[in-house]
Amino acid sequence: MKERLSVLTRYNYDLLTTIFINLNPEKTIKSENTLISMLSTLLSVNIESEEKKRIPYQQMIYFGDGDTDIPSMKIVTMFGGHAIATYDPSSAKKKAYAQKLEKQGRASFTAPADYTKDGRAYRLVCAIIDKIKADYDLKLLKSNKA
Repeated sequence: MKERLSVLTRYNYDLLTTIFINLNPEKTIKSENTLISMLSTLLSVNIESEEKKRIPYQQMIYFGDGDTDIPSMKIVTMFGGHAIATYDPSSAKKKAYAQKLEKQGRASFTAPADYTKDGRAYRLVCAIIDKIKADYDLKLLKSNKA
């Protein structure tokens, strides 16, 4: 993640802020969720003053690992954001539950709660960041500002 965010900041069109986040798999899932969901703040588009006040749903990444996260995941996905249902990889029951959330449209993706560079969650976040960046570039090209 550190390398990906560093590379993305080279595209700094007042879109990205330089930050380095080291995901530590030994921390609690909730701490990791908070760090990763903050990525949407870092990727907020600063085109007009009104847009500076709110983060578009399309730029949000939400990690959920339980029933209390379902309403937030549903809202984020309903408005074009990205929700990732995480699960304990040693529990087939929890994996099946996360897959059920994806099938129901409450989550965009599922991933084991492994936040290392080789983990699926890391790859998903990197791909979503790339998509957010590409969407922003296309928006600039469409408005002839690039």
